[in-house]
Amino acid sequence: MPTTLQTTRIYNNLGYWFLIFILLAFVGFYKTYFSVLLDPHPSVVHLHFACMALWMGMIIVQPLLIKYKKFSVHRTLGKLSYLVIPLVLITSAMMSKYSYFAYKARLEAKVADGMVTFTEAEILHLSAFEMGLPVFYILWLAIFFGLAIYHRKDRIPHSRYILAAALTFLGPTVDRIFIFWYDTFLLWETVPVEYFSYALINLTLILFLFLDKGNPKGQKALGISLSIYLIGQILYATVRETQFWEKMITILVNI
Repeated sequence: MPTTLQTTRIYNNLGYWFLIFILLAFVGFYKTYFSVLLDPHPSVVHLHFACMALWMGMIIVQPLLIKYKKFSVHRTLGKLSYLVIPLVLITSAMMSKYSYFAYKARLEAKVADGMVTFTEAEILHLSAFEMGLPVFYILWLAIFFGLAIYHRKDRIPHSRYILAAALTFLGPTVDRIFIFWYDTFLLWETVPVEYFSYALINLTLILFLFLDKGNPKGQKALGISLSIYLIGQILYATVRETQFWEKMITILVNI
């Protein structure tokens, strides 16, 4: 079982491990963003990328500032996150709205070309259904960042909630690797690719729960984080087919 000192070192070194997010983001978004960077894009796409890049950079740098005892810089960047994360959430919502209408337009074009025979009601339902992933990842990030800020004066729960927030990078990146590089939405022809990302997130939190054995505050924060992820994953699997979900998404995208 890791000692308290060893566990502290693991968290202080998380910045090095978080570097993998850069690779995942580059590979995951290469075909849809980096390879066509000079092509025309809606301004919200570049704005969202810039905000996410800042957030990713902060996630990498902040643990290393603690490791190298740059506490004042760490606190200053922490205060900057009060601006960066709301911008990430706002631009994520804007991107989700853009994606909703782009997906809806593609379905309508297929209907017009005679490729499919969806009714307008079915198009609305399918468009809302597709918004599940971005909505839940936005909610997870908002919840975990809020919890991290609430516990900002207590290093142990604060760092665990930041870890949980950082894991929201896995879904948008890993899912795209399967979809755009392997041309599949299903693993083993049965499992949607997003559940692989869910499994990575859950297993990571379970691993850190083990590493925090003997640290009640750390285990409590990680247990809460895992529970929030699991509840969200269950809701993702169940509510997207409901009329409630369709009506909620339709209202939100038309605000």
